[in-house]
Amino acid sequence: MILGGCTVAFVLTACANRSLPRPPVVELGSPEQRPLYRCDMGDVLDLRFPRNPELNEQAVVGPDGRISVQFAHDILAAGRTLAELTKDINEAYSKELVDPLVSLSIRSYSGTRIYVAGEVATPGEFVETGPITALQAIARAGGFKVSAGRSQVILIRRGQNGKPQIYGLDESGLTEGYGQNATDAELVSYDIVYVPRSPIGDASYVFNQLSGVLPISFVVVDSIPRP
Repeated sequence: MILGGCTVAFVLTACANRSLPRPPVVELGSPEQRPLYRCDMGDVLDLRFPRNPELNEQAVVGPDGRISVQFAHDILAAGRTLAELTKDINEAYSKELVDPLVSLSIRSYSGTRIYVAGEVATPGEFVETGPITALQAIARAGGFKVSAGRSQVILIRRGQNGKPQIYGLDESGLTEGYGQNATDAELVSYDIVYVPRSPIGDASYVFNQLSGVLPISFVVVDSIPRP
């Protein structure tokens, strides 16, 4: 009954993963091909007013995604480009200054904050300053455990209105040299990469739990041949 239950559970897990939508395959282009950077919570911004240097200041994008400066409070900054944010600041300061001119730059970046959990060597939170894919994040977390379901990786992403979006990834073809449906994805801040236990890994766990009880011994293989 125990083995049967585990088999059914992991068949369902595998099927559920296959039914999940795949994120776009990552294509890291040259810098000029990449989309413009959008501000994130924790970024430190420099505001410079060439005509009114006494107004120069720094602003931190708060946990609510907004900044507050001398003549403009609670301006939404997270998820916006510097050009979009500069336009809003100019409009706000035009109520106090005649023809304001503001130069906006990023003094420091908060980085891409990602989370890796499940069957990896060192799960946890990681902050990266450059582009990173799901497979690179797993490597950052020490790599797959032997028990990992490499073809059943789940990516959880914060969507619009805070609702989670769930994707399925098949990393087996990228790490084991087989499979035509391998997928990877470039991560964004607050992505969660979850690596479940494979059916073989779960069988190994069950056998280990029973090894001290049953009068026979088992030999559990860690991988199965692929066609």
